[in-house]
Amino acid sequence: MYNQTPLIGFWIRRRALRRLADDGSMGAVRALARVVTRSDDRRVREIARESLRQLVDWRGISAACEVWAETRHPDLTALLLENEWVASTPPAVKVLTALKVGRLDQVTREDVRFVEPLLEASVDDDSIIAERAQEALRGLESAEAREAICRYVVTGEGEPRSLALQIALEAGYEPQDERERAVFLFVTEQWQRYEALDFDHRLLRTAYAVADPSLRRRIREKMRVAGRADFLTAMAGENYVARAAEMTPAELELLIQTLTEHSDWPSLWQLALQIPLAWSLNVVTRLAREAWTPEGGEAAQLFRELIGILEAGGMLGPSLPVQWDVEEIERVVPPALLQARARVPGRINDVTFSPTRPVIAVGTGQRRVVVWNYQHAHREYVLSGFDHSIGCVAFTGDGRLLWGERTSGTDVPCAIYCWSDERPDDPPVVLGQHAGSVTALAPVGATQVLSAGRDQDLVLWDVSAGQELVRRRLYYWARAVGISPSLDRVALLHRGLDLARLPDLQHLKVGSGSSVGRCAAFLPSSSDGTAPSIGDTILMGRYNGDVSIYQGGTSYWITRKTKPFTHHQGRVEGVEVLSERSVVITAGSEGIVRFTRVLLPLPADGSIGGEMIGEVEVPLGQVTSLHVSPDGAFMVLGNSEAVLSLWDLRTLDARRLFAQPLGQATAADLGALSVLMGSEQLPSPAHTALRFADRVLRHQARFDIEIGEGLTIMAGEFDIEIE
Repeated sequence: MYNQTPLIGFWIRRRALRRLADDGSMGAVRALARVVTRSDDRRVREIARESLRQLVDWRGISAACEVWAETRHPDLTALLLENEWVASTPPAVKVLTALKVGRLDQVTREDVRFVEPLLEASVDDDSIIAERAQEALRGLESAEAREAICRYVVTGEGEPRSLALQIALEAGYEPQDERERAVFLFVTEQWQRYEALDFDHRLLRTAYAVADPSLRRRIREKMRVAGRADFLTAMAGENYVARAAEMTPAELELLIQTLTEHSDWPSLWQLALQIPLAWSLNVVTRLAREAWTPEGGEAAQLFRELIGILEAGGMLGPSLPVQWDVEEIERVVPPALLQARARVPGRINDVTFSPTRPVIAVGTGQRRVVVWNYQHAHREYVLSGFDHSIGCVAFTGDGRLLWGERTSGTDVPCAIYCWSDERPDDPPVVLGQHAGSVTALAPVGATQVLSAGRDQDLVLWDVSAGQELVRRRLYYWARAVGISPSLDRVALLHRGLDLARLPDLQHLKVGSGSSVGRCAAFLPSSSDGTAPSIGDTILMGRYNGDVSIYQGGTSYWITRKTKPFTHHQGRVEGVEVLSERSVVITAGSEGIVRFTRVLLPLPADGSIGGEMIGEVEVPLGQVTSLHVSPDGAFMVLGNSEAVLSLWDLRTLDARRLFAQPLGQATAADLGALSVLMGSEQLPSPAHTALRFADRVLRHQARFDIEIGEGLTIMAGEFDIEIE
């Protein structure tokens, strides 16, 4: 059709046109119509126009109309008007062609599918089409189509929505369903008619509860326009605080703004005790500036105390802004708080927490094990008299202490000892040994422990029975091991990462690597942290500073992701997962401990997205070990300068309190606040906010039988004598 060969080009083009005309299919008709809009040959265009004039089949007419709707070419417009073409399909083209030729009856009696095309046509650049579209919208015959106009008024955007609103009001369109009609009347600001239909706001409250975010935003906009406090019950509940714990920031902002405009101070006061901390601070600050005080002795006393806290923190000056920033409060609160440092003679090789008492066990290079009570800061026991340095220590789930020796020799026997503080005067018992250093000890439940050694053996022991259960020879020696939350799998670290089954220690999967692994932890992949739903996902800390992600599916191989989870400048000396907080802690030998929030349990696709919470710097020397207490409350770090640093991790819970509603807090959260309140490391605004939250929570927990503060770390600097 567009052949430009000299002499015979016209003949080729004309023959192509005739073949298309004889074909008659929708594709052929579209090609003919495009010739009319594109060809530079006047004679060819005329032949194409003449072929289109002969169209009688609805499919061909619809195809030609589609090209007209795309191009609005004058020649096709002339054909459209001359032959009064109306497309049969699709709806948008049928609407445009019917409006152009003046056949409004073709669209006014159609169903809901034609409403949106009519609305789009009502703002068409062709003034004739736009005017006729508006006329057609006013004369819709279908009840469903009329209701679709109303729904567009409620949910639509832009110029078509403005026109739909005008038409709906002029034509008297309304939804038949009571709830939809209530929302329509509210959104169109027909306040009196809305009140007559929904005097108790029940219908609007139900609609708001199930609405999507865009509709909720529109309803809030209208509440702001109305400026009526009674409308707020549709969003916040009948007493304004019923939904406070689940309200979004936008909803809280509207609620507080409207109650403030109406000087509803009692409602604001009740709200202040339920909403997130930053909002509560703003509300109480506002009430103080209004010189308002709640009635009732207990409420008035609490209010005065909160005002006193703000005044003592210098936060109520007349020139100070009202708005508190929750992100700023979070920024100045560290993810972990250093509480104590304890110096131990000799190199600290390993540290572990007891699951039953507030003590830690320290394995040293001076062939000693120290049991130290961190709550009262005193040494309980020193265990000595061993042949070699103590390389690793571990507690079983029932509180028995185990340690393994290490040496520079590759075939020198190194023992695994067991001891219990229930009978502290009894000498340690030799549970077993490896031919070479014991490289790993990992508890498996209450009474079992897994050991690995330089002799390439992997052994599962029954500690209570004092016997070996399973021994398996590896083709390498494992530098470290990691036990899954379900206690049925173990990660074995070497230059790669292998996976074995517990309790029989049979190999399950093999993973490769280029840098030796130092430590590993499983990420839970199911809601209860037990049975895997997407295969194992393991974080492995490496000598090169990478924390690598290994994932295993159905194949024999467990694969390492190219992009590391995080990277440290030094060796990675520890990886811990706090499942209940969805936080991963990693420690590098350079002295940086990093805290990353991840989505736990992992989603079904196994994706891992992390948000950096913060990091802390460990003073004095290279970090050599990282351990977290079984309850996730405390962290201990060992370093090459023989100094232990003990940290309180409940600051993570305190940071969470800044984001969650105060009404959802529990008495247990007071322990986290008390830790931070006693710290001298925080700036004054953070202290003020913490004291404020603590007082509110103590008020809410005042009827509890007992408010326990939980365990603490004795703060200070200590020397642990081991002689």
